[in-house]
Amino acid sequence: MRGDFRYYLNLSTKISWEISFMTRTVSKVVTDFTLSVLLRHPGELGGLYWSFTMVQNQIFCFVSIYLYKRFAHWGSKTITTDVGDVEVEGGTINSDYDIPSGCNSTVTVIFDGSKITEIICPGNVLDEVLPIVVVVLFVFSIIGFISFLLSINMQYLRTFTDIRTGKQSVCDNWTDVTTDRERFRVFSKHKSYYKSINKEIKVWLNENWGKWEVQKEDWFTPEIINKIPVELLPAEALKKKYGVRKTVRGANTIRVGKVLKVDRGSAVMSTGCRVVGLSAVKADEGGAITSSRRKKTMMVSPKMKG
Repeated sequence: MRGDFRYYLNLSTKISWEISFMTRTVSKVVTDFTLSVLLRHPGELGGLYWSFTMVQNQIFCFVSIYLYKRFAHWGSKTITTDVGDVEVEGGTINSDYDIPSGCNSTVTVIFDGSKITEIICPGNVLDEVLPIVVVVLFVFSIIGFISFLLSINMQYLRTFTDIRTGKQSVCDNWTDVTTDRERFRVFSKHKSYYKSINKEIKVWLNENWGKWEVQKEDWFTPEIINKIPVELLPAEALKKKYGVRKTVRGANTIRVGKVLKVDRGSAVMSTGCRVVGLSAVKADEGGAITSSRRKKTMMVSPKMKG
């Protein structure tokens, strides 16, 4: 509903969806059974949903007690007995009637005339002790959680009611941090997480790329550069890495020896072809490029001119 199902790991499309399904399922199960506070991060369950899960778990403890006491002895059996086998209030009875299957051997039968109105089962030890145990555990859990909240840095209290999605959190972090090293961490996330601020990121890269190449920062490595989507790379980076020839319809014409990347919104294709703004582009070994949106195929050769 909030577009936050995809996990933040920077993976290919198919693997990304598979990993997302597994991690979201595991996070929910682990939170239900352990209430790990680490999973309140916006990239996991989120603060408000984590808190909701905690309250829900406490409520369901009492719901479980009610359901146990209501249905623990569900079902019945028909027996033939006489007054010597049961304790009977209000008279005697000698007929077939139903006794709940969970009852002990001695039951109390209440009837009106010859009609049985109620059969009372004596409670067992678990029936009597279980509600007390649950209440005691509930009190201890509340005391423990309040003590935990009082012991942490107060500025983190808001994380327990945080309603941001993982994408909103990534964009906020990129905006709030003050160093380029920290901002570059955004590329370790799936590109859908920072799509809404692509324009700001592209401007930032264009303004600082030359400085980073001169300063040769230890974090400015080929590995992190390769994680940057092609459509965000500055012209000088494209020229150095791929060999930019000229601009065509707002996109760069490049020289590469093979299909480097096929992506929604842009594609880097075979020798001498262009970075084209298409919804989906495919290229084979012979240089045939098919656009699913424009429904046509064009041939690209090493001699093609921009």
